[in-house]
Amino acid sequence: MRPSIPDYRPEWNGAAELASASDMTAVRAAGRAVVDLVLTDDDVFYDSLSDGLQADIITPVEMLEIALKSPSDDVDVVAAARMVRAAVDRHHGTPGAAPGELTTLTDRLPPAPPELLR
Repeated sequence: MRPSIPDYRPEWNGAAELASASDMTAVRAAGRAVVDLVLTDDDVFYDSLSDGLQADIITPVEMLEIALKSPSDDVDVVAAARMVRAAVDRHHGTPGAAPGELTTLTDRLPPAPPELLR
């Protein structure tokens, strides 16, 4: 099962090039760490996030989890990871900014396309 990111979304722009130029073992490990942190069984970490960040991050993290669990190719993982990174990056410097642990992990993911940071 592939993550259901529509083909027209900007996450795909340059994703193939990023996947081929990236250490995908490290990208997958960082992605897995983000998924594990946000989607823990007890929800303590997720509940500590601001409402805005919760709303922005939950769907991208779930899509990343699907990409990591399925026999997806690296491009699928990169596209989903870029969505997660964009969700966190949009909150830098705001009152609802992401906690340091989440920011540290998402900084290891491929960069988000600029159009996702608006």
